[in-house]
Formats: sequence, structure tokens, C-alpha cells
Amino acid sequence: MQPNPPTKYLVNQLIRVLSGYRNEEITDTMAYVCQRLTITVAAMRKWRRSEKPPAVEYVQALAEIAVEEAEVKRNWTNAFLTWGRVPNAESLLHHWFPTEPSVQHNLPLRPGLPMATYPALQAQAAKWLDPTSAVAVCQLTGLDAVVAHHLALALGWEAAKPSVPPPTAYNAVIRLSALPPLLTANRLYPTLEPAPQLADLWWQIADVLAAPDIFQVTAAARLRRVRSALHAAGHVLLILEGMEASAAELAALLPTFPATTKTLLISRVQLDFPHTLVLPLLDSPTATTLAVQECTRRALSLPDAAIAHLVRGTYGLPSALTWAIGGIAREAWSVESALQHVHDPRAPLQQFLFRDLSRQLQDTAPDDYAAWLALAHFAPEEGVTPESLARVHPYPPAACATQLQHLAQWHLGQFTPANIFVLHPLAYAWARTAVGALQESE
Repeated sequence: MQPNPPTKYLVNQLIRVLSGYRNEEITDTMAYVCQRLTITVAAMRKWRRSEKPPAVEYVQALAEIAVEEAEVKRNWTNAFLTWGRVPNAESLLHHWFPTEPSVQHNLPLRPGLPMATYPALQAQAAKWLDPTSAVAVCQLTGLDAVVAHHLALALGWEAAKPSVPPPTAYNAVIRLSALPPLLTANRLYPTLEPAPQLADLWWQIADVLAAPDIFQVTAAARLRRVRSALHAAGHVLLILEGMEASAAELAALLPTFPATTKTLLISRVQLDFPHTLVLPLLDSPTATTLAVQECTRRALSLPDAAIAHLVRGTYGLPSALTWAIGGIAREAWSVESALQHVHDPRAPLQQFLFRDLSRQLQDTAPDDYAAWLALAHFAPEEGVTPESLARVHPYPPAACATQLQHLAQWHLGQFTPANIFVLHPLAYAWARTAVGALQESE
């Protein structure tokens, strides 16, 4: 008997989600699941190719693994058990998901382990986002978009927990992002979806809050209907990621939402919102601690000198450090090879960090983009002043000063106490490659 297509889809989805949550390759996750179920990898492959359906007891065991280790939602588990024809599905659902106040949300299944922890920053964000807080908008920004992505999801899932009794709990969590839900340091790739627009936000609000009449009114009346739906829903948390192009519209719109609606903005550029948290680059002791934790988690033994070399060569970026260690563990890279992948603008890490960002700057702020490329003419560790930049950049020092401020807001570099702008080494490598490409095309 062939399994229903949704069964095959759900088995494959379970493996992918668990792989992301465990921050490992698909083959490693399959081996782990097979060990848990005491089956062969060949049997698992047959399930994934629809050659043979899993028996009911295996469907139940797979669902239990998903609930325990990937913290999947009740609806997903119900679909998995239903398509697997598990006869006691209701009792299992009642056992795994005790009756609690329901929080409506569209959060993805939990992704991989966070790339780094910023406990003080996360605690401050949670304080600002508390339903009883007077803060309406909290912004999370920084160069390391992978970590910001994970922290935002962690905050979203915390808000979606129905453990706090109303009225101090959220009634709904609504996320809008162009980034894939299974974004981990093992799976870095440039954003494929277009940047979300306000119309996309209206669709998500209508879907999560079951308010289809948002689109049954004229465009002029739509915003009024959105506000009405948010007000009727009670405490609502909006998580908006990658909406830099709509910054001006958001600045005008968000303060008009009900007081019970709060917004967490995840932005690559520091927008003009008062309650902003910037993800700092890791200092050497913190990065060393993260490296040791990653090596321990991956059962990888590296000498202290190698860890110190990785810390220096990843320049305070948690995702770069995690990605490098992951390559050493998975691909048997040497430490030098891992750092070459970090420093290569063609490799996934820099493509993810800078490809879309550079395109956005070219489209919206070409003068700032030109200033970024002009910085490739200076040694990154020396830094520049507006006056020195003006010698190689066709703008007066005052304009150069403004452009450097803008690059700092995009977290491509920072100012020293002496007001010298220092480009981040990876942003410098990207600029050097972009300049070389332009010279070759001329």
C-alpha cells in the first residue's frame, strides 16, 4: 500500500525541521532518528520516497520525537497523526498538549540552536515586549542577521507560550519575514523571497486573527479595519523582519496601532526608534566561550591555539564562528580552510550577510554604497576620517561624514573614540571583491 502523499511530505518535513533544530546535516538526523526507532536507514529512505508507509507505532514515535525535540505545534502533530492513521491520536494530543489558553500565531517550527546567547539583551527585549509594558516598538539590529533572526524567534515563541494567565499574556503572535524558517549557520543562503511589504502584513494579520473582512473593504478603509481586528484580538505581538524599505511607513503606522499591540522589528539598519537593541560583536572571552560550547556540542576536540585562531579570524560574529566550527566538524576542514570560507565573499556566509544588503544600498542609497566601495582603498585596521575618504571619493568631507554615519547605521563598521571609522573586516573583503569586479567589467 502506498502512503498518502501528505504522509511522505510530513515525514520529510519532520526530518528537515529536526535537522535544523539539532543544527546538523540531514544524514546525521536520519541516523539519530533511526537509532531512536531501532530501524535501518534504508527503511527510513523508503518512508521518505513513499515506497513503504511507516507502521502506526512508528508514526506515533516520530510524532513524539517531533514534540519533544522540535517543539512542533498541536496542529502539525494532529495532521501527522491523522495522515499516519494513528487510532489514539486524540488521547496522544491531549497528553502532549494539555488544555491551555490558546495563543494564535504563525511562527514557524522552531529552527536550530541559537548561534549565540545575549542573555542581558534578550532579557531587556522581553521586558520591553511584556504586554503590560508602555513600550510600543522594540528594534533588534546588528550585523549578524542570523543571530538576530534566532533571538526574534526565541522571543516570539516565549510570547506564544500560553502559560501566563490573561490579561498579562499575548493572545496572538504574528510574524512577517522573507527569511526561511530553517535558517541556521549550517544553512546560510541569500534571501530568495522579496522584501515584505505592508500589504503582506495585512494578509498575515487577516490570516492569524481570522479577519478576512480586512480585504472585503476598500483600500481606504483597510487600515481602519486592521486596527479594529488588532483591538478585538487583545494583546498582539507583531514580529517584522527585513522591512527596511518600508521604514518611513512603519514609523508613521506603528504608533497608530492599539496600545495592546506591540512590535518587534528586526532590521539590518538601525532605524529611528527609541527602544533599540544593537547586537554587539563578541569580545574575545565571550567568543572563546561560545567556541568551546560549540566544540563540546559537536564532540570536536580543538587545541586552545586553534580556538584562539578561530576567534580572531571570525571578528566577533557568532554565526561566523559557529559556521566555521560546523565546517570543521562536518566537512573535516582544517582551521585555515574554515577561515578561508569565512573570509571568501563568494562563500555562503558573506553572501548571506552582504548580497541583499549591497543591492539595497545600490538601489536606495547609491552614494553610501559608493563610500563603502571607496573604503576598499584603505587598510581596514587603519580606518578613515571624512577628510581622508574625500581624497579618493568624489564628495566633500561633510558629505563623506554623513555617508560614514549611514554605513555605521548599517553596522558595516564603527567609529573609534577618536572618531575614525573602521570597516568590519568582512565588509572590507566584500568591498574589495566588488571593486575588483567593477574594474574587470570596465
